[in-house]
Amino acid sequence: MITRLVFLALASFLFIQPSVANAQGTAMGYCASNVGQPVVYFSAIFDSKIPLLGRLNTRPWGSEFNAYLMGRFDFKPSQNFGGSCIGGRIADVETSKRKLEDQVRQENKQVVELDWKYTPNPVELALYTNNRNSEVPPALPPNATYCLSDSYQGTFYYSGPFATGSAENYSLWNRGFYQTITQRYGFKGDSICNSIAFDLGRRLFAALSEGARAGGRKVVDTGWKYDPATVATKPAPPKDDDPEPAVRPAAPKPTNQARDAAVKELPESKAFCSKDPMLSVVFNCDNFARSVYNYRTEHPTDTSTLASLIAADKVYLADAIDNTHVSLWVNKRGTAQNLDTRVINCVEQNVIVTLQKKPQANHLQDFYRDAVAVCNKP
Repeated sequence: MITRLVFLALASFLFIQPSVANAQGTAMGYCASNVGQPVVYFSAIFDSKIPLLGRLNTRPWGSEFNAYLMGRFDFKPSQNFGGSCIGGRIADVETSKRKLEDQVRQENKQVVELDWKYTPNPVELALYTNNRNSEVPPALPPNATYCLSDSYQGTFYYSGPFATGSAENYSLWNRGFYQTITQRYGFKGDSICNSIAFDLGRRLFAALSEGARAGGRKVVDTGWKYDPATVATKPAPPKDDDPEPAVRPAAPKPTNQARDAAVKELPESKAFCSKDPMLSVVFNCDNFARSVYNYRTEHPTDTSTLASLIAADKVYLADAIDNTHVSLWVNKRGTAQNLDTRVINCVEQNVIVTLQKKPQANHLQDFYRDAVAVCNKP
């Protein structure tokens, strides 16, 4: 399912958040794909042009990096490119990248250096210029919708972003888009629609196209927009006076009914995450809901309750980790314990890497204590 790499969050992309208050210059950065995979992709170090005057929101960087990876390397459900980006002073960024690459090599994994760099975004720079609270990194609110297919026969199909305000009709959007690409292009994969900030959506599809060109694939703008009149309703099946014996399928596959049910569960999943004090710290709740959606569509016969799925660790949640929230939580806790800034930075990275391997929110405090013990050694 393509929804393992949903652009909105793709998530929460912050490995380390050094203290940058009163620093000089602009924030440098780099991105890395999931360190839990056999091959780990690293971007080049880039200049974001964001003044080092407060905390950084690196999600837009990571979203574009992941979109590039998706286009270039043909993302599949069994893979997880979902990675992270770090921003800060050039010396900190260079040291972090070198240490992370050394760690990856020590684990007998392949390091692949890419030429990709994040291009400074004038809209993002304006947000930082007008931001009056340096402790809260600015972010653009979602005000548009995009739809995207997975890669079928080397081609991605997309639509948007198109303005939709705050309205959320994921089920109808997805059905209409899916109906269009299957009928018009003979598409046989899967697709998803989601909300996003309009400017970020345009940049994400540019990154996807850049990666697709590098990987010898195509990206097709379908030009589709939601129109209720063009979305077919499900007709009642005709009566068969001489029915044939039912043929049992070899394996369950997601049907329109299962997909619609999974879409309808999205608000419930998001609320479940938001109300839980630990889940809401560790995960981006939009991405948490999407991860549940992934599981439901991939396991349509599993009717377990949402609470049971999470308790049993059935849902793959690594892509939903909100590294920014985790970083803030660790920083606040470390500051209250009077830990040195370098120790806090070390703990942040240690905790986030551990969560990528074991995305279990109920063990966050255990991961923190273990990280402090490791990072606080003389």
